[in-house]
Amino acid sequence: MFTNHGRRYVSWGVILLGAAAAVSLTGCTAASNGGPQTPATIARTASSAANVQDQAHAADPSAPEAIPLAPAPSRVVRVAILEDQTGSRRSTRTERVTANALDRLIDFVMRTGGTLVLGAIRDTSNRPLVRLSVRPGPVPPAPPSTPDNPFQAAEARAQFQASEKQYREKYVAWEYEVQPSVAEFRKAALTLLAREDEAGRTDVWGGLQRVDLALSEPVPPGHHVAAFIFLVSDAEDNRRLRHEPLRSGATLLLVNGAGRLGVLAPLNPLRFEALDAAVDYVVSEPPR
Repeated sequence: MFTNHGRRYVSWGVILLGAAAAVSLTGCTAASNGGPQTPATIARTASSAANVQDQAHAADPSAPEAIPLAPAPSRVVRVAILEDQTGSRRSTRTERVTANALDRLIDFVMRTGGTLVLGAIRDTSNRPLVRLSVRPGPVPPAPPSTPDNPFQAAEARAQFQASEKQYREKYVAWEYEVQPSVAEFRKAALTLLAREDEAGRTDVWGGLQRVDLALSEPVPPGHHVAAFIFLVSDAEDNRRLRHEPLRSGATLLLVNGAGRLGVLAPLNPLRFEALDAAVDYVVSEPPR
């Protein structure tokens, strides 16, 4: 014989099994159709699961709410770093990209989800970029409102604590998933940044066009890109390549101690004396 309390948990368990079966059936249907799990099919699966969870909670309001499924972000954050590694950098006292600045931008992309690419300005700058792509992490639960009724308030706190525990577990799993990619990127990036400034010519446009192409890559319909290019250089190009406008619409941040615009004057970049100040400008505000 079950008490009312016991029946409630049995009912909740049956509803959860139904939710799991619905999600599993949706995934199996997509697999049986031979189609890949595209963003559209994943969104439909997530929507179906969310509906089942909502119905389950409506059937038993005292049961803990499931944490929100991470929605497909409508904003795609993309960041590029270009470091001048030519001899003229020393004469203009243009700083190097530091490990601290790199780590801050890695943290920024991990926080928002998105892409970070790194390249070097040398005699020929149109070379493959070091790249990191991170999917958005789980969404933390919103703190509940506090009902006046003390029993309802205690129940709301318990539900929030259960959701918060699930969020922490999902966050740990997400961090475990992305950390290998972050470590690999950081190792390759620091290797590139350790190169000497031995290049005899400065190909600013070649490097800029390469990162602009990376930031211009297509995104799913309904999304928009918030893109930033950190150009740490005196911007004195002596390769004389043809100037082309930026197709990505990225915000261009030019960093050099002399405040020079060089060949980038037509692009009207934002000028910074120090890289840390430029990073502050981007990471301290929501992506625009």
